[in-house]
Amino acid sequence: MTKEESILKLDNMLLNPKAKNFVNHLVRSYMPITNISKVIEKPKGVYKCVITGEELNETNSGVTGKDTTTFMSEEGNKIFTEWVTSKALKDDKHMNWLLKSIKHSSLVPIAEKIKDPVIQNKVEKLKGTKKNLTYTLGDSSDVLAKLKANLEANGK
Repeated sequence: MTKEESILKLDNMLLNPKAKNFVNHLVRSYMPITNISKVIEKPKGVYKCVITGEELNETNSGVTGKDTTTFMSEEGNKIFTEWVTSKALKDDKHMNWLLKSIKHSSLVPIAEKIKDPVIQNKVEKLKGTKKNLTYTLGDSSDVLAKLKANLEANGK
């Protein structure tokens, strides 16, 4: 299955109410990428990539996610991760809901490799939004003093 066919398959699964639950499971199991681990021993039973459908073996090194019995080839996982990242950075509400515990800034290394102008624009914005906020106790007491003075001036 080609990359485009795999992406179309994922898009269609997201639109199908029955298959959407499976996509939800995959996102929660394989994201963030720290949930992914190499398969050490070939499991008994079905050993296919859930994204590309290809049979897995030592040459296409299968991976698995956290709390799942599914497997992905390295290529299938790359396609899936880029697809999830693209959806999230293009403000897909459902995908962002699934990824609510993952900061978009952690998706930047994956997103930088995606050749899509909309995503590249988001990447640049995410890279440029590093803010160092400083707040001192003196700042808060000044605000509180002004508030107190304002309330006293209004007779409250």
